[in-house]
Amino acid sequence: TGKAIGEIIRVVRIDSCPVLGSCAGAIEEVLVWILSRFTTLRSFSYHPHPQFGLADAPYNWKAEGGLFNPIWFFQRTSQVHKQFASHTGPRLRHLDLSIDLRDDSKLCGIDSILMNASSLVTLRLARYDYPKSIHLPNAAPGVDYPEATINLPCLSELTIDPSMRDGLQTYACARWRLPSLTHLTLLPGEGGDSRDAVAQVLECFGVRLLYLQLLDGTLSESFFDIDIFPWLASNLDALCPEIQ
Repeated sequence: TGKAIGEIIRVVRIDSCPVLGSCAGAIEEVLVWILSRFTTLRSFSYHPHPQFGLADAPYNWKAEGGLFNPIWFFQRTSQVHKQFASHTGPRLRHLDLSIDLRDDSKLCGIDSILMNASSLVTLRLARYDYPKSIHLPNAAPGVDYPEATINLPCLSELTIDPSMRDGLQTYACARWRLPSLTHLTLLPGEGGDSRDAVAQVLECFGVRLLYLQLLDGTLSESFFDIDIFPWLASNLDALCPEIQ
């Protein structure tokens, strides 16, 4: 065809690909180079390997065999993030991320990606199922977000897991403007406040919804033990008047 490979690739999925610590620097540089040449990329997915921790560098994570899941895409000081947020994000139509968001710095990194991703049609933010034996660091305090609203005028499909961190739905409702949202999938996860999280999201984004799906992201009975379905039956018409 005469086209460079970067002009042909439309979809990239990174799934269960931990990085060897001794090669981390070289891999990070190559990722920047690759992203700079994917000029027609439209869909990107990142799913960390569930048996290894998230880190920005090998010395920050003592994983067996020196392997770790890099957070370069969400780390604002990384060249990978800068390339992705400024050059790749604006072209994307579909973004699918599994990440632990209890650290504010990662949420801030996603925030800066979305600031430039005005062409997104579908967005999925789901929980990173890290090994229970791994100790995750506490949330980094004091991260400030820009005051500007994130406008995603083309976004019609959203999947979000409010249990990824306390207040995730509050952040989304406060920061995001989704005038075209018609399809919403919620993964409420564990905890007695799941109904409150669902209610807050529906009050914010439910008015134009045509399709609503609730999935138990924990694969347990904890979500279904609460009385959310009778509550939905009583409130769905008011919260989602266009639902089909």
